[in-house]
Amino acid sequence: MLTLKQRQERAARRAARIAAKHMAIRSAALGQGEAQSKGSIVMKKSQVKVGSEYVAKVSGKLAHIRIDRENPHGGWDATIMWSLS
Repeated sequence: MLTLKQRQERAARRAARIAAKHMAIRSAALGQGEAQSKGSIVMKKSQVKVGSEYVAKVSGKLAHIRIDRENPHGGWDATIMWSLS
């Protein structure tokens, strides 16, 4: 059984995770770049930095990703840090 302090710490960590997800969703919605007719946001190649973290739509879901390197066939290789939805 957890003590009161342990339950409070667990609740605080959970609240921080939820707040971080909401902030990432808000920043993705506000985003920077050119808007397409579908309402999605497109970043220019010059705006993407290797090693930076972004929110991107992966398989129809928002995910927090880190750009690992530029792919020689076009685009980027990235690692999914955590999923937002």
